[in-house]
Amino acid sequence: MGISNFFCKNKWLYKRLEESRVRLYHIAYSWSHDAAVADDLVQESLEKAVRNIDRLYDHNALNGWLYRIMSNCWKDYLRKQYHHVDVPDDELVYEGESPEQAYELKSMADKVQSAVAQLPMGQRQVITLIDLNDASYAEVAEALEIPIGTVMSRLSRARKTLASMVIDQKEQTSGSNIYPLREAR
Repeated sequence: MGISNFFCKNKWLYKRLEESRVRLYHIAYSWSHDAAVADDLVQESLEKAVRNIDRLYDHNALNGWLYRIMSNCWKDYLRKQYHHVDVPDDELVYEGESPEQAYELKSMADKVQSAVAQLPMGQRQVITLIDLNDASYAEVAEALEIPIGTVMSRLSRARKTLASMVIDQKEQTSGSNIYPLREAR
């Protein structure tokens, strides 16, 4: 069946895949920290989904199915790599905020992104799927092919680790740029 015939017959699927693209990109970016790799993962995942749509028996489970496909694509990508790519220094633009607010938000986002990047891959996958993309425990368990109990324990450990890392970073930086004023004579 040609691709145009496929989308004509499955308009509901085309719409759901389009809605999933941004969510999949955010997940892929949080896993890879590289925009180009994230784009490639999303493209490959959606391509595999379209090619294997006949294997999706429950259309309500589309999100979990897409997460599993992308998780497998991510594993394939990691197998091909010999080193880990550092987090890029992309600039975030905050409109309508003061420069101080923008700096504070970017600083916090950088701290959280850095902390997430330091988590073990299993915890990173679970926390990005659940906390950033509102996936259910069952969807994550199915996508990553692990028990729900493992999902919950990884999520708990990831949250505790992130909280302590962000608090430690905050304590280290608080007061570091504050200098006492000299008294006037």
